[in-house]
Amino acid sequence: ESVAPRVEPRLACFSSMLAATLSRPASRATRGLCARAASSLIASIDQGTSSSRVILYDAVTLRPVASHQVELQSATSNPQAGWSQMDAKRIVGTVTDSAAAALAAAGASASDVVGVGITNQRESTVVWDKRTGEPLYDCILWHDARTATTVSALADELGGQDALRATCGLPLSTYFSGVKLRWLLETVPAVKEGFESGTALVGTVDSW
Repeated sequence: ESVAPRVEPRLACFSSMLAATLSRPASRATRGLCARAASSLIASIDQGTSSSRVILYDAVTLRPVASHQVELQSATSNPQAGWSQMDAKRIVGTVTDSAAAALAAAGASASDVVGVGITNQRESTVVWDKRTGEPLYDCILWHDARTATTVSALADELGGQDALRATCGLPLSTYFSGVKLRWLLETVPAVKEGFESGTALVGTVDSW
């Protein structure tokens, strides 16, 4: 059967390949959509503690087309021993800059991107104001150890280091975003006020 032009290009291409497999010719509309899909891109965002990088892949062949990387180590601070935090706005800024430069190198625009994948900083945690988009505190990085006392208290309260293993498969750890949020609520007035008023949001870096 022919595929209507309104079907997304990547789905139409799949239909075309399936038709070829079954020895049934694809319609003219399907072939036209596949030609459009051939110029489409998939973006991979690799957001880490040392840099942000965007790689663009051809959506049909999955071959890399262009990439750009921006360093981020200069956005990290260590106010105390064992503490590690990062300017949350710099995180977004480096991703935006990387994406813009990769698109420019590919001679493409955002409208050419049909899908995005993200790999990011594990349990690094950000709290922000949902009305303004402004972070209420620096992003606390995944390897930050300031919550050691919180973890110890939770272990005593819940019945040991493995109290949550049956639920999440892991022992209590300073890695967890949950203990980072508890520290923020107990320590940063703006975060506590934001949650009490219902204006704060919390998430890992992919959400932010």
